[in-house]
Amino acid sequence: MKRNISITTTNGVVKKGSIASDSHTPLARLKRNRSSCLCILGIIALLVVVGLGVGLGVGLTRKSGQNSPSNSPRADTQSSTKSSTSTGLPSTSSTSTPTATFKLRPSQTAAAQWQPTAGETWQITLIKPPNNTDLAVTAYDLDLFDNSLAFIANLKLKGHRVICYFSAGSYEDWRPDAKNFTKADYGKAMDGWAGEWWLDTNSQNVRNIIANRIALAQSKGCDAIDPDNINGYQNPTGLNLTEADAISFLRFMSIEAHNRGLAIGLKNGGELVSDVIDFMDFAVQESCVAYGECGPYRTFLEYNSPVFHIEYPADTNVTVAEICAPKNGAQGFSTIIKHLKLDDWAEYCP
Repeated sequence: MKRNISITTTNGVVKKGSIASDSHTPLARLKRNRSSCLCILGIIALLVVVGLGVGLGVGLTRKSGQNSPSNSPRADTQSSTKSSTSTGLPSTSSTSTPTATFKLRPSQTAAAQWQPTAGETWQITLIKPPNNTDLAVTAYDLDLFDNSLAFIANLKLKGHRVICYFSAGSYEDWRPDAKNFTKADYGKAMDGWAGEWWLDTNSQNVRNIIANRIALAQSKGCDAIDPDNINGYQNPTGLNLTEADAISFLRFMSIEAHNRGLAIGLKNGGELVSDVIDFMDFAVQESCVAYGECGPYRTFLEYNSPVFHIEYPADTNVTVAEICAPKNGAQGFSTIIKHLKLDDWAEYCP
């Protein structure tokens, strides 16, 4: 604390008026030295007062230090940390908790759509609307055509995200928009799936229909789309489809989805991951433990994006113990165990 100290001297400290006034008398010498004497006396008085003030200040400081623990460096650090925490600001402590660092894809930096994160829980039911809508899961994956706007709205009111499934790479003759396809749009029948044929994903008509389906997903309140059968290039379609065609088709759908505020997932197609990771928001993968194909999909985890993973132990040569093993390649995936027909039944790893 600053203290203002003023020293006042009184005029005529020495008054010897009765002594002779001759210039060689003691009175004359006193008058000549009067100014210097007053200055010396003032300095002495100032030093005395300053000395007393300093001594008093030191004594008070020491006394205060003895009564307060904050005088030690450790107490200072604790006080600073406590004050910082109570105001909600980051602590000044040098100790910090390490956080994971993830890559960012362009669609994550300014995305209007839902950005699911790795480890999200889910249920998938495609054969009909799910009976149980109260599961403690983040997302439901449902058929786009078989679930109404009201049903989807009810799921969202309960706090769930909704992923809307449709087949993007096959013509299904029972869908309400089946009449919009032409004979030139599809090739060979899909083996094992009655009423379904591979689509020419390069056809402008096909792409127009798929764009309308994505718009339907938006209008129903879906948060994301799950377009299936994008891997025609791996199958005998009769259409000479290539990997480049699949990448082009996926890019087209991602633009349509993102422009409508929807996320989009890569369904299977592990060979394409490195080519499409920049514009796919998550993956939906089937049976990678059973067939030893989980590796490529782990790239999604590097972006903190989920791999919604399904295994069908009743239809493949894999056990539940193997599906849930800690080092099976699917660690970190959002794994669910299902019947192949994708009804309401589900099992989760412990």
